[in-house]
Amino acid sequence: MDIREALLELVNSESVRYSYIAIEKLIIVMMRDYLEAQDKRLLAENEGMHIVSDMILPDGIDNEGGCIAAEIKVYRHKRMSLRIIYDTIGHFSINRGKINKLLLIVVNELPEEIRNRIEEKKEQLNFELIIWDIDDLVRIFSNNENLFIETYNNLNTVLLKD
Repeated sequence: MDIREALLELVNSESVRYSYIAIEKLIIVMMRDYLEAQDKRLLAENEGMHIVSDMILPDGIDNEGGCIAAEIKVYRHKRMSLRIIYDTIGHFSINRGKINKLLLIVVNELPEEIRNRIEEKKEQLNFELIIWDIDDLVRIFSNNENLFIETYNNLNTVLLKD
């Protein structure tokens, strides 16, 4: 299964609401597996805690230490991408509490011009911003392609468990 194509198929599915919920759940399942391999934790919004983002990575990820908030963003029209990203950054900046890092996961291909515009503004932020796009997700998900395929093929069942 082509992970990139499967993700883009979800992004562009007919039901916007289902698309976002399914993508978020798929990412949480895969990120939890990825972090467990590093002996790190992932806390998601539905785990009985009030959090400012889709996920909290209390032990960091990869070589990024410390507590990291992770926010998942999906858009269907490239014109909307920068506005959605800026809105997310602004919301986190106001509501971040003691969390000093945001992992912004954009489940699309992030054009270089948009990435560059965000990079230029990073110095003005009161927190550290890490940006991932679909290429980073493919890299992470490829570590356990069997889990990705199983979760993707059974998304409705996985969603019902919540």
